[in-house]
Amino acid sequence: MRSFEKAAQKCFMLVIEDLKRHELINHVGRPHAIFFEDPDLSLSESMVYFGGFEWFEAVKPHQSALQMFSLDPCLWAVFLHKGSYRSLWQTWNAAYRNWLPLSNFDLGENYPFELYLNDPRAIRRESELLTEIFIPIKERSL
Repeated sequence: MRSFEKAAQKCFMLVIEDLKRHELINHVGRPHAIFFEDPDLSLSESMVYFGGFEWFEAVKPHQSALQMFSLDPCLWAVFLHKGSYRSLWQTWNAAYRNWLPLSNFDLGENYPFELYLNDPRAIRRESELLTEIFIPIKERSL
């Protein structure tokens, strides 16, 4: 039903509740969202979305229901989005439709993700939200 923002908020609230319940909230860094497929290109009624936080500890949280996921190292193109999460698609589109075709790069093998730089509960206006979009890239072969 394209209610992605509501689903993402619910996802993060569940993760935060679990982190607090297991006293792990102080072991995490900034929130991320990893996209396993493009919601605008998917014909499915559902999609896989990984919402979580950077994990700084070497030990996995065994007592928690959390899943660990890591991305392989690669080259990334990073785009800064300033403003509401509802307009993030505009920065994604600019990256894929404008920047990528004119660059010397092709899409890499990793999954793209968003890194949320500030807490929406701690800002005055949505226009102050900062999000980095990471797109995996590789040098274009001739």
